[in-house]
Amino acid sequence: MNRLHLVFLLGACGVCIATLHAGSLKLEDFRPHGGNWQSAGEVKIDPDNAEAIVFTEGDTLIVNGALGKTTNLFTQIEHGDVEVHVEYFIPSDSNSGIYFQGRYEVQIRDSYDRGENVRHADAGGIYQRWDEDREPQGWGGVPPRVNAAKPAGEWQTLDIIFRAPRFDESGHKVEDAQFIQVVHNGIVVQQNVPVTGPTRAAHFEDEAVLGPLMFQGDHGPVAYRNIRMRSLELDHHGTVIGEWQSLDLKNDFDVMHDGADDISDEELFEAKGSELRAMYNWNRVGAAPEAIYVSKKRYSNYDIEFELLHGKRAFEPGLDGPMNAGFLYHIPATTPVWPPCLEMQGRKTRKGIHFSILWVNAMQLDAAGNLKSLPELEYSYGAPWREDLEKENVNLFRIEVREDRAKYFLNNQQVNELQGANYGGMPITAGFIAFQAEFAEATYRNIRIRQRGLY
Repeated sequence: MNRLHLVFLLGACGVCIATLHAGSLKLEDFRPHGGNWQSAGEVKIDPDNAEAIVFTEGDTLIVNGALGKTTNLFTQIEHGDVEVHVEYFIPSDSNSGIYFQGRYEVQIRDSYDRGENVRHADAGGIYQRWDEDREPQGWGGVPPRVNAAKPAGEWQTLDIIFRAPRFDESGHKVEDAQFIQVVHNGIVVQQNVPVTGPTRAAHFEDEAVLGPLMFQGDHGPVAYRNIRMRSLELDHHGTVIGEWQSLDLKNDFDVMHDGADDISDEELFEAKGSELRAMYNWNRVGAAPEAIYVSKKRYSNYDIEFELLHGKRAFEPGLDGPMNAGFLYHIPATTPVWPPCLEMQGRKTRKGIHFSILWVNAMQLDAAGNLKSLPELEYSYGAPWREDLEKENVNLFRIEVREDRAKYFLNNQQVNELQGANYGGMPITAGFIAFQAEFAEATYRNIRIRQRGLY
């Protein structure tokens, strides 16, 4: 059996995710149900009936009663984009389901003996839609990629990332709901599956921004435990839009320079917390090297923000020019020191200039929205839209990078935009990032980054 395994972590990619509910849901976290749902301590298959369960008193589980047939159960909280972890227990031939927003079902079923002959109605499937007046009446169901079900009587897990439908200002749906990922017992069984509308037996026939999580209670005995929900913000591609995070400047970056072998890293850069100081420890006579503080990790879609302060000293060969600094991105490799890349320039008196370095090319968007090609030169630049935003001491930089596009902001005002970054006609969509030391003291402080999706 060919199975794709995944280690599924709540809060993937290290981002901070707002919690909808702290801890596992208990029965009191659901709406009044008027049925037979109850809390329990332990559960097992009835020794006298393989299609039934027996359970003890307690509050670690939720079961749908002794008869295994009752009303549906709805969370009090309503969700949009969400990540859900559920553990469930069913006996032979039982059936249940989890309806996101009370509308879109991921199926729970005793499917172990089905082998690879699985349908949308099997465990991990996305159930079909249904219309009595349509032919065929059922359509749109998606079977799991593989049968990941365990035998009845074993605890099983579902880890699901769901993206809610999107609506315009008039309330018209512009994007379908989507199951970004369904992981059944540690195995990916669904990936990026849109759902055009509520599936069969949904509680709601319309679609909405928010809705409760619904647990089906009338199709057979089932027990649930460790129900956890976390809210997400997902872009069009299902990528988690992360919260701002600090970079680990000490451990996740290297110093590269083109000077003598005996030059130490500490002479060029000093990192402490979210602050990076460049060239403050340089006390040698003669020309200073070009140096960059470059990441060990590649980045593609992100925002990065920092404050830039210029120091007092400049060094040969930069004594006659303006104090210089800059942020480099889409670096293909960590060597050479001055690699082909893109740069938001931080030179004193003219911040926000874009530089294309070593034949990297791009289109520049001007303030009026017109695209123009930058010259295909060894070094080319695009002037900022405005030059009246620079402050005397501290200036706030933000660069929003989306694959081959980027927007530059100075003190929260956009000053430049690029599209179609390429090298020899090949799109540049990712690379290492670096902070520059170019013959002058500079401090980059309050450096932070967040993972983003495409524009």
